[in-house]
Amino acid sequence: MLTAYQTLFQALIQYPAPPTPLISNATATTYINAARGQVALESESIRVFATLPITAAAMQYPFAAIMFPAGTVGVLGVEDVRIVTYGVADGQARVVNREWEWFNRYVLANPVPVAGPPSIWCQYGQGANGTIFVNQPDQPYTLYVDTVCYPVP
Repeated sequence: MLTAYQTLFQALIQYPAPPTPLISNATATTYINAARGQVALESESIRVFATLPITAAAMQYPFAAIMFPAGTVGVLGVEDVRIVTYGVADGQARVVNREWEWFNRYVLANPVPVAGPPSIWCQYGQGANGTIFVNQPDQPYTLYVDTVCYPVP
């Protein structure tokens, strides 16, 4: 598949074909992977329903802690989180998403946080540096997260 991309890419930028390529296949591969990643992220076309175990002791979790289901292929990592729920009985309860400023002001700035089930979450950052914050959990939970992911090169 990569060879086909490289051939099409070289044909696109080198018409009519010169005797020597204008750029190397390694450079073409870099551009191809950048374009694939950009299309995947802007279209949010790679979505994975994953899990995030949380504990009663922490409110902050890096995207790296998000666990993909077994057999997930073609995904390098999480870029963004869209929806968060947690299991209740035989279903799932929604955790409300707030922007960082609201969460910081009304949840993190509380000197005496009240522990309870996950009810509010926010995202701080994206990609490898992305983090999810959750109000103070009263016990361990498994969050179910709808993620937007970026592809492997």
